[in-house]
Amino acid sequence: DFTLRPEFEGYSHEEYIKWFSKNRIKRKGLPIYKNPDACFTNELRDRWVRVRQVMIDFAVKRGLKRMS
Repeated sequence: DFTLRPEFEGYSHEEYIKWFSKNRIKRKGLPIYKNPDACFTNELRDRWVRVRQVMIDFAVKRGLKRMS
C-alpha cells in the first residue's frame, strides 16, 4: 500500500511549526511566521523580508552574489 502522505499530516499547528523549523531548506535570515494573528510581529517580519530582499538585489547588481 503505497500512498503519498506528508510526514506532518495530522500534526497540530504547534507540532507543524516545530517540524517545519527543523526541516526547512532556505534558512538564511528568513523568519518563520508562527501565528497568523500576530499582526505586529508579522509586520516586523514582513519589513525584515523586504529589507533582506533589497540587500540581496544590491549584492546581485554589484556582482557580490549570484542569482540561484
